[in-house]
This record gives sequence, C-alpha cells and structure tokens, in this order.
Amino acid sequence: MPILKEIVSNNYTAFLANRPRVVRFLFPCILVISLIIGAGYRSVVVKENYEIWNGLGVFFSLASNFQKTQGAYSFDEYLDINKNPDEYVYTKGKSKFEPTGSIENELGWSFILSFILKEGVKGFHNLALIIARYQIMIDLSIIIILFWVGKRIAGSVGACLAPLLYSIFKMPMVVMSWVTYYYWTIPFSALSLLFWAVIYRPEDKKIKIHWKYISFFLYGVFIGFATFVRLYFLLLPLFMAPLLFIREKSIKKGIILLLIILFGQSFFVIPQILITKKHFGRYALTNRGSWHLVVQGLGIYQNPWGIKDSGDLTVAAWAVERGGPDLNKDGMDAYNKFLGKEVFKMFKEHPEIFIRNFKNNMIGGMTISTHYFQFFGIVDTPSEVGKAFKVFPWMVLSSFILLYIFHREKFWIASAVFLQGLYLLLVVCTFFPSYIPFVASYIPVFVALLAIATAVHVKLFIALTEGGVRCWLNGAGLRGYPAMVIESYREDWSAGYNSVNLTEEQSNSINVSAPIKEAKEKFSSKFKTRKTFWGIFAGIFFIIIVASFLILSKKDPLDRKQLLSKAYVAWTLDDTVEGIIKDSKGKHDAISVNTDIIKGPWGNARHFNGRDSYIKTPVSFSGWKAFMISLWVRPEKKDKDGLSVILDNGHDANNNFVVQSADINSPNSEKWVLHFNGKDILLNIPFEQWTHLVIVVDAEKGYVKAYTGGKEAGIVEMGRFELGNTPLTFGKLAKNDDRYFKGTIEEIIILNDVVEN
Repeated sequence: MPILKEIVSNNYTAFLANRPRVVRFLFPCILVISLIIGAGYRSVVVKENYEIWNGLGVFFSLASNFQKTQGAYSFDEYLDINKNPDEYVYTKGKSKFEPTGSIENELGWSFILSFILKEGVKGFHNLALIIARYQIMIDLSIIIILFWVGKRIAGSVGACLAPLLYSIFKMPMVVMSWVTYYYWTIPFSALSLLFWAVIYRPEDKKIKIHWKYISFFLYGVFIGFATFVRLYFLLLPLFMAPLLFIREKSIKKGIILLLIILFGQSFFVIPQILITKKHFGRYALTNRGSWHLVVQGLGIYQNPWGIKDSGDLTVAAWAVERGGPDLNKDGMDAYNKFLGKEVFKMFKEHPEIFIRNFKNNMIGGMTISTHYFQFFGIVDTPSEVGKAFKVFPWMVLSSFILLYIFHREKFWIASAVFLQGLYLLLVVCTFFPSYIPFVASYIPVFVALLAIATAVHVKLFIALTEGGVRCWLNGAGLRGYPAMVIESYREDWSAGYNSVNLTEEQSNSINVSAPIKEAKEKFSSKFKTRKTFWGIFAGIFFIIIVASFLILSKKDPLDRKQLLSKAYVAWTLDDTVEGIIKDSKGKHDAISVNTDIIKGPWGNARHFNGRDSYIKTPVSFSGWKAFMISLWVRPEKKDKDGLSVILDNGHDANNNFVVQSADINSPNSEKWVLHFNGKDILLNIPFEQWTHLVIVVDAEKGYVKAYTGGKEAGIVEMGRFELGNTPLTFGKLAKNDDRYFKGTIEEIIILNDVVEN
C-alpha cells in the first residue's frame, strides 16, 4: 500500500505540474477547431436558408441618404429597386429620388449599412451579399467572445465548451442567413456579456479608477448604439444596476457607475429622439405606440376581444371597430392613449389570459423552443430537443447553487449573464411568443448559460474525484474531504498548483500537504462545522434527484413514440418505393403521386414539388366522433404566387377542413390557416423549417383545435356536427387538381380519439 501511494503521489504531482502547459495549449486548439467547424457549418446553413427580407430596398435608400437627412428614404426609389433590382446602383446622397418618407423607429441598421456598403456597387443582390458576408464574419467573432466569457466564469472547461457549442448551434446561423436587421441584436448581446463577465472586474484592485470610469462610459455609448439599432437594449443598464451595487459593495459607487453608463448612452439616444421629433413632430424614441405592441401580442393567441392576428393593419382596424380613433386621421397620440385604456379594461376582464400568455411566452423563450434548435450531430431530432428543454432549466439552477457554494465570486459574474438574459426575455416575451427574430438577442446568453451549467457540473465531478485523491495521499480522511473538494474546484488549471507555476524539475518535489493544510484552515474558518458542507451538499443532491425523477416520470401526451403506439393510422413515410405509402398499422395504405423520397428528421420523408405532387389516402372521417392528426411539415416558397394546401378533406363541403397558405394580399400572407366552416385558425408554420402540426377534431363536443410547435394556435367552436366522407389528401385540394404544396412532410399519424396536452 505505501508503494502504491508513492507511485500515485509521484504521478499526481507530475500531472499537477504539467497540467497548465497542456491546458494553455488546448485553449487555442479548441478555439481554432470551433472557428473551423463554425465556418464550415455556416456555409452549409447559409446555402440552405439564405433569404433577403422584404423591405431591404427601404434600408438601402435610408443608408444612401443618411449623410444628407437621417431617417428619411424615398418610396419611389424603393419601388424602382424592386422593379429593376439588377440595375440599381448604390450611391451616397446622390440618388435621383428625393427622400420624402421616414421610418417609425430604430435607425441604427441603416446607419451601419451607410458604412459597410460601397458606393457604385451595382445590383440589389450584390449589395445583399455584402451584408451577408459581414454577418458571417461577425458571427464567427462571437465564437471568440464566448470563449472569453466561458473562461472567465467556468474556467478551462467553460472556455472549451462555450465557443464549441456556439459553433455548432444552428439557430444563430439561420438568423445570420437572413439579410435583415434582426440578426444584429446577437453581436450586441454578445459584446454586452463580454463587458459584464470579462472587462468589469471590481475585485481587481490594480485597475485605476479613471480607467474604470472610461470603460463604463464606453459601454454606455455602446448600449446607446445598440438602442439605436433595436430599442430592446434601452433599459438594460437599469436592469443590471442591482448587480453593480452588489459587486461594488457600495450603493454610492454603483449609482456613479450607472450614471456614467446613462451619460454614454445618451450620445445615441438623444439624436434618435431629435430625429423622431423632426419627422413625426414628437419627442420620442419611436413613433410606434407601446400599447399598440401589447394589443399585437394579444392577437397572436385566441382571445375573447376579437383581435384576429398581430398585424399592424388588423390592430388599427380593431381599434376603429371598438369605437376608437383612426390612426391615419387622428394621429399616434390619440390612438395609443385609446389602446392603453382598452388594455387595462381587458386585463380587468380576463387577467388569466395575460398571465397564460406571459407564462407560455417566457417558457418558450427561455428554452428557445423552435425547430431550428439543433446542435450539429448532437441534438437534431424534435424528440431530443424536447428532452433538452426539460433538462436545461434544472441544469442552470443547480449550477448557480454550486457556484454560490464553491465559488462566490464566479457566482456574481454568472449572475450578470443570467440577468441580461432575463431582461432580454422580459422585453419580448412579456407580450410576444419566442419568435426567432424577436429573441435573437437571447441566443448568446442561452449558449453561455448552457456552457456554464455544463462546465460547473463537469468541474464538480472532477473536484469530487481529485479531492478524494488528495485526502488519501495526505491521510486527511473524510474530515478534510470538503476542503479538498473546494480547493480542487477553485483551481485555475492554466496556472500552476496553488497559483505557483512549476518547472519540470520542481514537479517531483511537490509537497501537497502544505496547500492542503492551508485549504483546511480556510475551510474551517468559512464553515463552522463539517456538517454545514455535508448538509448543503446533501440538499443539492436531493433537489437534483427529485427534479430528475419529476422530469423523467412526466409523460408528454404528444410524444412521438406514444402517438405511434396509439395510432389508428401511421404513415411513417419510410417507404423506399414510389407509388405506395404503407400504413404501419396495416389497414390504410395510401397512394403517392410524383413525390420524392428524401431524408427526414427520423428517416425518410416525402418532398412535394408544388406542381403535381400529392398523397391520396383512403381515410375519411364520416361517422367519426373525435380524432387527431399529427404530422411534421417543412414548407417552401413556391416559384409563383398562389395558394398552397398541406392537407384537405373536402373543405368545400360543410364541416370539412383544409390547411392552406393565407391569401397573398392579406396581412398574414407569410402564414397558414386552418379553414373550417367559414372560420379560420391562424397557423405559424415558417418556411424552410420543420414544424409539428396537430389538428384535433371533436364532433361530439363541437370544436376544432390546432397546435403548431407544441403551442395552441386557436380553436373553432360550434354545436355538435357530422363530418363528410371525402378522403383525406395531402399536397393539394381533395376534389380538384389545384393549390399544390411545395415542401416536405414527415410522419403522418391519425388517432381515432382525442389526446391533448
């Protein structure tokens, strides 16, 4: 035993001596690997999802005229760009069109474009490609930013995990693929994290006070510019103020630093206010009414006030129907004042609706519950995503508890990441769901929290193991184990043991007993008895076990495997032969016409060409009392405008339904509708991404309900009804060769019962 102990001691001390060199070498390797993977993966995603958003021509006109008249553009120039996109030549203040229009809110993106776009570049699409290239370069730089954030909070493990996770996370890549101002909230959010986690170091007493004031002033200017791009960031400094008071250990010092931030922020906030005054006659950051946005958010969900959707025109028309002012005639002030009163009335009538919407929005926002949630090669399928959503909050909570116990300084730094994420979610998700462009600013925070949570638990496991080794080598026993764990956990792996850089000659003469003794003394002064440590540790362990049990034992009624087991009909679409679509239940084989077999989330899927592809099934719902249809759908934009049908069972007859694209002339032309008995349910089924669509029909109780992405989209209620006998068809109208669908469908399941979440 003594010989074994000596061998382990020699090898362990050699390991401690050489670990810093290995770790310092590993840092650049992981960073370079992350950048390479990130660049390659982004090239693929951009190719698949590259899209120029509507209205880009307006921003070209804004950027062109920014030096001459800020916030003004020419609508005639916008029309000319759309008419002759290949002939458009970008100029700076030299356009033949006079700027007469103005936008209602943020001008920052057009300000950025005025710098990055080159005068004389010809072609609308060439200019869009310049913006796309900048977005790719910026997104790769965020990998480096998250490296420093992860290292600062979670040490070596965090430094490796944070950039690697962001490099393989598909969601920011998709937003980056869209040429629009929505993406630019991501780098602003990442840079803000860099300030709070890395630059701001109140524990470093060597930093001179004037450098501290300068850094806070520059951060204020930065936040002011971020506000100039998106108003989301306006109140972020005030939200972070409590953390300033805690980390500075002085309310006075915290207030001074906060005032410095606000002073820097004013350098961009005040000009934006003056520009709004110039164009709209009112001192404000935007001409868009805040209560208008609240009503928009209510329109996304089913509601008793007749707000049909979240479109600007729809809300304005709804206000007139309620006896309110006309926005175009009476102005924004009167319109917004009326909506404010209406919102308070609605809250008094149904506060539960506001609470329900807020809860759903925050849960969806916190976990970024969307089908772009894919970590390349790690989490790809929707079922895996669902599991990740359930585990993530508990991982973050337990990691913060561990940081508070083992490393209090790191806990407060990690709290800055959490607070920023909470603020960004509250700004959007108080009234709006977690629509990707709206919560884009939260993505760096999400990745940072995931990396931190994972790193904290990995470090704990290592510390528990290493602490045991040190106790055994020094004969400290269980009494010294808590101290050894804490000491091991708090170590900086990129520095020498006990903050001493060791040479190779010194590695063989390391005396681990001295630092262990010192650690024991520190531990004894911090914890009065060993019972404190074991009590806290046992409490954390109990919470984790109970939470895990609750997570694993909870059954989701819409889980894929459960649906398959309860299915009456299941077309998994895994067939490898064109023509016949096998029913895995063996009773209702369908006919496929001109669909292509391609790779889907769980196997094969069927691609519809938008011209002559469809699937004809033998299933009709005549005589059925209740049923549920579940399928995964990934629509694509058709080459020509026109309605597109996902599924239909003879909607021209009474009590039958169709899921089709919305009218191109409607405010919701980018969305889909479930049409039933003259009534519509608005469906959020984005192009170029997988969405889980569920339709629930209960003829006995008299309602039709729809879910998209696991969230209720709406309901149509009536009396008891009977369904017709038209067979269900996918990809076109059931009775006519019209409205062909372009896109992909995977795993169609029908239950002859209602199973709801």
